[in-house]
Amino acid sequence: MAFLVPALMMNMTTILLSNVTSSIYNINAYVLTNKNHSSQKMATFIREYDIVHKIRTIAQFIESIHIDSEMVKTQIESIHSCIDEITKQLKIIEERLAYNKSIWIMTTIRSYGFDNRIKELEILMKVLNERFNLLVITYKSGNENETDKELP
Repeated sequence: MAFLVPALMMNMTTILLSNVTSSIYNINAYVLTNKNHSSQKMATFIREYDIVHKIRTIAQFIESIHIDSEMVKTQIESIHSCIDEITKQLKIIEERLAYNKSIWIMTTIRSYGFDNRIKELEILMKVLNERFNLLVITYKSGNENETDKELP
């Protein structure tokens, strides 16, 4: 039973990565075809934060470590919840971009802006970075006794 927990955590990470990647690609496809101000802000944010690469790196790290303590499991669960929140925000943005694309009359007044969503994503990315750093520290401190084992 103990071997199932790490496998489930890795599978969850892969699923979350897939969801984020799908949303990012859909948003990028929209942004490339629509050059309005709000979509350009979104494009800039995606480039600056490099969300897919960051989450892919975290997923690869989680897959490469040996999950042997409750503290590490707790850190991974907190990372999963943060990635899930990022995914939810991206889905909302994706839906709003689709809505913006569908309106034709008075688009400036009727379309969604993305400043609040971008701010929320910035906060979530900072939280994700802090949680990942905490995971690395926790993992490293838990493995110091194993002849100074290096991080994967």
